[in-house]
Amino acid sequence: MISSALKAKFDSVLSGRQLAEPAINFTDPDFFDEVPLYARYNEVDFLKEYGDVNLLLIELSLDYLERVASQPCASSEQQFVAITVISDDENEYIVPSIFVCNRDVITRLKELHLSASSQGFGQRIKALVKEAERHTTFSVLEDRCTVPDDVRVFISYQSPPGGFVGIHALANGFASPATSNL
Repeated sequence: MISSALKAKFDSVLSGRQLAEPAINFTDPDFFDEVPLYARYNEVDFLKEYGDVNLLLIELSLDYLERVASQPCASSEQQFVAITVISDDENEYIVPSIFVCNRDVITRLKELHLSASSQGFGQRIKALVKEAERHTTFSVLEDRCTVPDDVRVFISYQSPPGGFVGIHALANGFASPATSNL
């Protein structure tokens, strides 16, 4: 469980990135972007005093994902939200981003091919998500195609809230719209 003091400190980081108010940032029906939750490692150095920085980043990111998903979007179309995670250096902190697509999910994400987490980074993130012990069940998939020789991990709802496309619909590309598991 994340303390309110820790959440407040992380909210300061989000405020510095102008991400503290999901209702302002992500409810535009045309919004489609992936935004890092912090810009420099020193912005999250304070997490060291609370425990495992990467685990705390996962917990805080999942909390933020739930905040974003709880904001109503002006679009009547289905949306997709996830936390994406990259790592530039195994010895540095992970870098989580919020990924939001508010409309035309099938069209906009047709080139995205997610698959089960394999060895290495994907499995490491999957273990951190499991260790976070959230009340919501999340799925962890990875993208190895968008940036060759680099892994980007996607974390999203195993069973998404109403109005959202499930992450498994993106696994290995979309099926046809009539048959996809949205």
